[in-house]
Amino acid sequence: DEITLEFAISTIFDLMLPGVLIVILAFYGFFHCWLNGFAELLRFDDRMFYEDWWNLTSAATFWRSWNVVVHDWLYVYVYKDMSKLLNGNRNLSATCVVIVSALFHEYFMIITLGFFSPVLIGWFGIFGMLFRFSFPRAKGTQWNIVLLAFVPICVAVIPYFYVLEVSARYFPA
Repeated sequence: DEITLEFAISTIFDLMLPGVLIVILAFYGFFHCWLNGFAELLRFDDRMFYEDWWNLTSAATFWRSWNVVVHDWLYVYVYKDMSKLLNGNRNLSATCVVIVSALFHEYFMIITLGFFSPVLIGWFGIFGMLFRFSFPRAKGTQWNIVLLAFVPICVAVIPYFYVLEVSARYFPA
């Protein structure tokens, strides 16, 4: 069957609520329960695994706050090194961080699905770079609303494209 724009948009809207529920449960389960459980077992005192990303008013702060562990790793091992190599060019260093993060996410999806489809690279490239460079100084409550509106869109569009690719590869018409 041919996929129409109306069908795609309808499917994406159908995926939004379950996608958000899965993200919230996965976020709580991993960041709050799993990591805190291991921190308790290992007697690890620093329990800053995430900050209150749902209250943030800028895209840059959102990306830094929702996963503090990964942000700290990317900052220390990618951003600072690239900044030294690129003579302090912060924009190019931030671009390298987004690319490395996208590649790691895509690698995880390759292992999970068994094939390469650059959905996350495209998504990181479009929205990661769009918010970073198009609206670098954008702050305020309206940006919190925009960012929170993009969460359900992201958690619906990304699986939609992967399921579309899986169905095209394994269930051709």
